[in-house]
Amino acid sequence: MRRTGHEGKYQMREIVNAILYQSRTGCQWAYLPNDLPTSGTVYYYFGLWRDDGTDQTVHDLLRWQVREKKKRLADPSLVVLDTQSVHAAAGVPSETTGRDAAKRMPGRKRGIAVDVLGLIIAVVVVTTSVHGSVWRCAPAGAITTSRIPGTATFREQLTDTPARSVGQ
Repeated sequence: MRRTGHEGKYQMREIVNAILYQSRTGCQWAYLPNDLPTSGTVYYYFGLWRDDGTDQTVHDLLRWQVREKKKRLADPSLVVLDTQSVHAAAGVPSETTGRDAAKRMPGRKRGIAVDVLGLIIAVVVVTTSVHGSVWRCAPAGAITTSRIPGTATFREQLTDTPARSVGQ
């Protein structure tokens, strides 16, 4: 008989609390408070859940639950897209950064998709040389649905700038 479940030294709730603490405060893993499980244990579960998709599954289930409580369909029919260019840190490899021609700045561009309740659907990070219209200019959902799991039902997208053809 195969054994499953957590049989470790710490309660799962404490491990989740430690991951939430690190996410909320942004502290380094090694500097988690002493009343939480050890950083190695916490990071082990964080990595495990990130790699096997458990974190995304929990996020999606919680988002669906909130949407249904607000009398909305589980999947949104409308998403709001926005991007922001940010400077990359000094040691970041040049292959992962680009140059935003409009803002004349090197770095990365982060894109976020939210529903009308403000709940996060997806976050994408690309080089700043990728123009926002690449994922905004397509008919609603044509590009973004392939990048955003679980959102094949949305029909419209809103952006902060008018969509334009690539190359214009």
